Amino acid sequence: MSLADHIENNDLRNSELNALAKVRFIDEETQLAIAKQPYRLAKVHLAANEGIADAAKEELWNHRGYVLKSDLVSAGHYV
Repeated sequence: MSLADHIENNDLRNSELNALAKVRFIDEETQLAIAKQPYRLAKVHLAANEGIADAAKEELWNHRGYVLKSDLVSAGHYV
């Protein structure tokens, strides 16, 4: 069972999601699972992560609204 499976099954606390989202070296599957889960603060931490995968960036970018988009731009992932 991977970390992504634990995220999708809601096995992790919000503080654990936040900590995972900040780690630069997590795999793309885990980043995508964080981007798809509903807890917003973890998505904000992921958007600021300098090691974010392209697929996770696209998933965050495709969310409705401008907050995550502006977080991605301010972190330098998009111009």
